[in-house]
Amino acid sequence: MLEYSIMVHLGVISVALIIGAFIRHKVSVFSKFLIPAPIIAGFILLFFYNYAAPSIGLTQDFLGRLVYHMLNISFIAMMLRTKDGDFQNKKSNNVFANVFGTISQYGFQTFFGLLLTLILIYTISPNLFPAFGFLLPLGFELGPGQAYFISLGWEPMGFAGATSVALAIAAAGFLVGSIGGVILVNWGIAKGYVENPKDSEEFERRKHDGLIEYFNLDSLTYHVAVVLSTYMLSLLGLTLITYLLSFLGPFGVQFGDSLWGLNFIFSSLMAIVVRKYFKRVGIGHSIETSMCNRISGFSIDLTIAASLGAISLAAISSYIFEIFLIIVLGSFIAIFLLTRYCRKVFSDNWFKRTLVLFGCATGTLPTGLALLRIVEPNMDSGVATDYMYASAIVFPIMIPLILCANLPAMAATTGNFAYFYIALGVALIYLIVAMIYFIFRQKRIANL
Repeated sequence: MLEYSIMVHLGVISVALIIGAFIRHKVSVFSKFLIPAPIIAGFILLFFYNYAAPSIGLTQDFLGRLVYHMLNISFIAMMLRTKDGDFQNKKSNNVFANVFGTISQYGFQTFFGLLLTLILIYTISPNLFPAFGFLLPLGFELGPGQAYFISLGWEPMGFAGATSVALAIAAAGFLVGSIGGVILVNWGIAKGYVENPKDSEEFERRKHDGLIEYFNLDSLTYHVAVVLSTYMLSLLGLTLITYLLSFLGPFGVQFGDSLWGLNFIFSSLMAIVVRKYFKRVGIGHSIETSMCNRISGFSIDLTIAASLGAISLAAISSYIFEIFLIIVLGSFIAIFLLTRYCRKVFSDNWFKRTLVLFGCATGTLPTGLALLRIVEPNMDSGVATDYMYASAIVFPIMIPLILCANLPAMAATTGNFAYFYIALGVALIYLIVAMIYFIFRQKRIANL
């Protein structure tokens, strides 16, 4: 049965997607409120994998791995289609607005997550592990993979069930991003901030490229081959970096392992390199935007459905009250602060950019892209591209904060709470820098 298990999993996901599409078409409330079929399929998979799948020997492990790879592939497809002219000076302003929007969410979530933890420790939960608050940015901003990996090291340090709590917060964040995001979309349509997708014109059909016929490959085959080859280069590059970091000792090994949770950034950078190489050797025109859109759309649909199916409902039963408080806190930060931020700092498409940042600040990147696809199916406005560039810039900037994730845990193991306050101070610095940019950028936009 093992050799067939992958196909069985893919078959189950495919059936769920078809049922989700059918429900969305037949049940008017789903189509009226623009709830995507992959989200409906995800809830079907959520209940199937939690209650029915174990009885037939299927586990959620495959779904987690699928989400990981599909996320990276969607990034590659998006970046391969990007033309060099997309990154103009006017666009770069929006890229940096994305960068500081993301930084602000990291800063707010980390600072107030740790502050909430401190309040709980000194009031109703004196035995709460000090690193608990760090699970807000790990679960909401970075997603289940990174949250699981970092929290795994906290269990031997005294945080019982750390990984379950991390996955529960990440799962809840994903639900906030999915359901809250759909509500946000409908609110934006009602306010006239974005066009109702039902009223939009059909996009142009793609044109065949003669170079594909020269290669004697079907266009889809060629583009999938380019995407997967790029992904292989990304994996090889990340493997080399991990190997070189291992010479730095245990710290280097730990840091190298954590980079695999951010593979989508390396995949994006490798896609940019491949695209520039294709242009240099004279075959850049062989990459069709419409075909990359289809591959990216396929990856995102699969990722959304599988992400919901990978949630373990048993994990949510732990630390119910504390988890509830931190979810409310994270939701408030994302909903109220991001909408105000985006309205003030972006020069165009502010609401579409809000959807992407909101989805990424509560769930994962596919959540943000799925929300964008509701109002922009082909994602051809440059909103998604700007965020892709921004994510590559954000990564090195956020390394110090990510490295501080273990400081609150060290406060528990050493008994020295100074480590906790150092982490709190670092988060405050990020928060202040983002706020300074917000004030500066807001004044500049107002003068345009």
